[in-house]
Amino acid sequence: MGDENRQDGLDRLMRGDHPPPPPFPGNLDRSLSGTSETSLDILCKQEPLLECPATFSGLSSEDSGLTPSNCPTDPTPHLTDQPGRYNFCLDFSPDVCQEACRIVSKEPATFSQTLRKLFIKMDTPCQLKFNVDRPLTGASIRVVPVFEQSCHIQEPVVRCIHHQSVHKLPSPAHLVRCEDPAAVYDLDHMSRRYSTVVPLPDCHLSVAHSFRFACLSTCVGGINRRGLKLICSLERDRKVLGRRVIGLKVSTCPGRERNTEEGGRLAKTGVRKRKTASPSQARSNRSAYRLPPISTPTVPCGPSAAAAGGPSDTAPSAHQSHRATRFQVVIQVQNEQSYQYALQCKNFIENSDIIMSSNWA
Repeated sequence: MGDENRQDGLDRLMRGDHPPPPPFPGNLDRSLSGTSETSLDILCKQEPLLECPATFSGLSSEDSGLTPSNCPTDPTPHLTDQPGRYNFCLDFSPDVCQEACRIVSKEPATFSQTLRKLFIKMDTPCQLKFNVDRPLTGASIRVVPVFEQSCHIQEPVVRCIHHQSVHKLPSPAHLVRCEDPAAVYDLDHMSRRYSTVVPLPDCHLSVAHSFRFACLSTCVGGINRRGLKLICSLERDRKVLGRRVIGLKVSTCPGRERNTEEGGRLAKTGVRKRKTASPSQARSNRSAYRLPPISTPTVPCGPSAAAAGGPSDTAPSAHQSHRATRFQVVIQVQNEQSYQYALQCKNFIENSDIIMSSNWA
């Protein structure tokens, strides 16, 4: 029986006759075998394809500038600027944005336009101004510190144990502190990231908040000398509408740190400015390496010297004539290397003088 069925199937296959497909599951009022419609046509009629929504996860059409995957509290957040539909911007006060030639090493806070980085002292208030070009309601601003390197970006940024125990603050692990009493210190339980959320007043195009940073970039057990980025995002109903990212370094001498990093970047690009000394500095440098004066011993001459048993001026010896011809020479040099070379020459000449004197004697 089985051989007959197998042979029958081979014969139908050779003739090109195929068995009708099984009926499609569902409430169909007819069988596929009695119709000329293909299975694909019936599939489209029975199960219509779903239309792709124009928005992401409940975002309205005007808020669909960024996707929810750009949330700054994600394990791997985006570190690029994206102003969004509201042209979200971040500004600093003019005294913080001074040029490098006008700042001092003890400057409490300074922002480098070249590096797009904020250098600030610990627990020093710094005003951040957020701007939008269109009014909106129900929005807030989230500030999140993250590590810059890809090998540390998934780690949350926290304060060191020492500063948490010495400076006891509410939500002690948060690095970013805001002086606004309406600020909320949030913790993402999935990524363990700490963030500070401040409100954006309704129908306001700009708002300024004063922030502090409660740990140093060099603290062991905290930031531990790793590069930091500060993500400032404009949000509404936890949907990101805009994002600004800047660098951050908390140190004891922000001005010095800025000059060092800007100088290092100029050195990498080959445009380091050469320092030229003023004429007064050049003169002081030359005088610093001036040779010490050579003390020339005096040779007693004349009748008094003859009475004392010394040589007389009437009949000087050859050795006395040689020593009487010595004179002082002052040589000005430009650097220490030239001074050391001239000093070696001086010692050589003096040693030669001693040898010659012994030969004359």
